[in-house]
Amino acid sequence: MVTMSPSTARESGGRGQVLLVGALAIAFVIVGLAVLFNAVTYTGQTAMPEAGSSIDDANQFDFEARRGAREVVLRVNHAGVYGSPSSLARNVSANVSNYSAIMGAAYSSHGAAVNVSFENATSEYGRRIVQHEPRSFTNGGVGDWQLVDEAGEVGWFVVTVNGTDLAENPSNAFAINVTNDTGEYVEYRIHGKGGGVVNVTVNTSDGTGGLYQINTTRGHVVIDLLDGRSPMNRSMRMPSFRRLDGPYNVTFVRGGQARGLYSIVVPSADRVNGSIAACVSTPPCHGPAVWNVTVETRYESPTVDVSHNHSIPVYNSTS
Repeated sequence: MVTMSPSTARESGGRGQVLLVGALAIAFVIVGLAVLFNAVTYTGQTAMPEAGSSIDDANQFDFEARRGAREVVLRVNHAGVYGSPSSLARNVSANVSNYSAIMGAAYSSHGAAVNVSFENATSEYGRRIVQHEPRSFTNGGVGDWQLVDEAGEVGWFVVTVNGTDLAENPSNAFAINVTNDTGEYVEYRIHGKGGGVVNVTVNTSDGTGGLYQINTTRGHVVIDLLDGRSPMNRSMRMPSFRRLDGPYNVTFVRGGQARGLYSIVVPSADRVNGSIAACVSTPPCHGPAVWNVTVETRYESPTVDVSHNHSIPVYNSTS
């Protein structure tokens, strides 16, 4: 369960779908861990069998703690709309503390005391552009507009599309274009004629692509553009824009031809379209997202005392 402070739990009708998107990350995103610094101290007779067993337990705890902390932060990033890094940090800290307490209860049976703590000062924040209420994919009434300008990486890009508000013909359908500076591109045209199916026509600069069909659930589809997948059709794999080298430009075309939600995360706020306001008013808006989280893990037993500082990528980005 993700704990939210009242000031940031502001998503209404679209929040359940955003939470669904957050849960999808565990299935879609491969865990990537970057260890920047390890401070390890052993006490007691480490040559004894009991100490060796404790070291194995400590290593197992550290692995679980890194993986679990990343998943917690990912869910918190996408569970609300945050107006400032400090409001996000409060929710991350509270949820990592809850996770630490659960780990502590589990490892107490091993005769060990464990702790996982969020280190905000050395964590790195990116930017999340989000539409958290179902509406057209326009910006101030403009249907053709750019979300991201030359972002070095993209860590997350998920759209939720209403299956009943689409153009039937792909030639005038809502499209999402991802391009780079060398002229390579991947274009997703989202269209349909009802009947519980959404069509995605994918065009690419290398000539691959085609027509992909996704069954709706409760009238909508969720598409992970970064990996080219949808939970509504797990056997389907569309071309992903991971094939492109960055930097990336992301543009919506004919945004009035569809309705839904979206969320895209990049590592730098200066790559967000300047017309997109901070998340204090109506969508689309942009707010902070933890890009790399720093956590300290601690394992203490009668024979071993081990602490680590880890910097963990929250997203399996395009880099």
